[in-house]
Amino acid sequence: LKLLTPLEEKLELLKKRGLPEVIIIPFTKALAELSPDLFVEKYLIDYLNIKGIVIGFNFRFGRNRTGDPELLKKLGTLYGFQVEVVPAVIIDGKKVSSTMIRELLKRGEVEEANKLLGRPYTLIGPVIKGKGRGRVLGFPTANLMIPPEKLLPAPGVYAVWALVGEKKYPGAMNIGLKPTFGDKELSVEVHLLDFLPNCNLYQQTLKIELIKFIRSEQKFHSTEALVNQIQKDCQRVREYLL
Repeated sequence: LKLLTPLEEKLELLKKRGLPEVIIIPFTKALAELSPDLFVEKYLIDYLNIKGIVIGFNFRFGRNRTGDPELLKKLGTLYGFQVEVVPAVIIDGKKVSSTMIRELLKRGEVEEANKLLGRPYTLIGPVIKGKGRGRVLGFPTANLMIPPEKLLPAPGVYAVWALVGEKKYPGAMNIGLKPTFGDKELSVEVHLLDFLPNCNLYQQTLKIELIKFIRSEQKFHSTEALVNQIQKDCQRVREYLL
């Protein structure tokens, strides 16, 4: 199952929201075999000595997911800690879930996915060497290496904001196989609209915020037709973002 938010991304989001410390408990076979009672006793009490815990409405814990919020509340009374249960988030009459967001992204519906996430869906990765075709065509791109566990949206062209250090640039991002050139490997590349062409992004880490799906991936009969379409894509991105 591909992830919406890999661990490093989660840690960064928590840090930005002021969480001072994160303790990660490795999920091992021994941990999976613990009963709910033993999990609470061993980890929440003996190890962490918690005074309170915040969980989601559908939180499950312990062997075979047999522990639920009601059991945790009873154990909280027994051990002396508070339990706060966050209810389901309802948007437009629908219960928000990671499954729903994944399905939206797989269809390229990033605007709706962003609405459910409460933030833009992001892709983060270092810039790697590509084949240089974009520069030859007049649209230099930064090719990104995205963590393999990260869910990629549907192939196509997107309007994005690209964060380079402390600066933010509008961009046109393509996810796909580049069928015009017969490539076999999926690639993620972004053209920054107002970035100085002589600046080098190689090995820098970019954070890409997906804002709007522009079009599906297409195969063009010539490079001239491709360049013409890229010009139109960039104009649409500029009109939408600026």
